[in-house]
Amino acid sequence: MQISNKLVTADFVELQKILMEDYKPDKSFVFIMKYLMNLIYALVVSLGAYFILKRFAQLDSLLFPALLGLVTFGLLVAFHPIIFRRRMNRIIEKNYANVDLAMERKMTFTDDGFASQDEKGEKSFKWTDFERMVESFNNYFLKVKENNEGFIIKADHLAEADRVKLESYLAKTGLPLEEKSHAK
Repeated sequence: MQISNKLVTADFVELQKILMEDYKPDKSFVFIMKYLMNLIYALVVSLGAYFILKRFAQLDSLLFPALLGLVTFGLLVAFHPIIFRRRMNRIIEKNYANVDLAMERKMTFTDDGFASQDEKGEKSFKWTDFERMVESFNNYFLKVKENNEGFIIKADHLAEADRVKLESYLAKTGLPLEEKSHAK
């Protein structure tokens, strides 16, 4: 089976967001981002509350600003994974915002795997080379094993018979098909 794909910037953004879900930063980066940065944010909130109370309410107490700083720090640490993921998604969208990517690709599917031909050359993959498969908006995103790279197969333009045939080839990976949508 042969199909041709035209990939655009939105496809690459979707692939990066899917790959980001599996991203595990090292422990020093996690410590800095989770504890030190959130401590700085909590100190700013605490100092802001102190100066507002001192200036407008003429209170010179550190009790309320300290409690507010502790609550802020606790909330930031508790919600760190969600906040971090959203920040990374915003960074991905911002980096791709001014880029106009377009790539033409021809793919040939066999029982053993598939070959892809584009302007960068030819790549071939076996069905066992992947560790994750995600469907989003009738397109398939495959994550390569032991690597932070992926592969996009656009199927939104295929007829139903070709789509069923493509899904039978993708079933040879032995991976569960996850359905996701990162669209706003």
